[in-house]
Amino acid sequence: MGSITNPPNYGQIPPSVPPKKKWNPNIYIPAIVIALVLLWHFGRGSKKVYEAADVGVAHFHGLMNQEGYEQIYQEATPEFQNHGSREETLGFLRRVHTSLGNEHRCDMTGFFVNRT
Repeated sequence: MGSITNPPNYGQIPPSVPPKKKWNPNIYIPAIVIALVLLWHFGRGSKKVYEAADVGVAHFHGLMNQEGYEQIYQEATPEFQNHGSREETLGFLRRVHTSLGNEHRCDMTGFFVNRT
């Protein structure tokens, strides 16, 4: 029997090895399914926004080709209208159309969404 100052020697106790973690399908499969559903849901929303923007761009180009600067200004947001005077904005649209000409074809090859 040992004392406080002289403990008994029971030999070396091997360190316990943590058990290997097994792949638990009860946890990972639902997590993967939920992640895929969320990605699909948010991706679907981005696609709708992309399609709405594409329609808006086509409408804008059509008005520019017809020199409908006044209608572009009237349909613009208040932030756009308050950026400068009406005459300056219409003059800018005229100069852009004069220098670039009519839009003939606009093809989107894809889109990228950055949510940060």
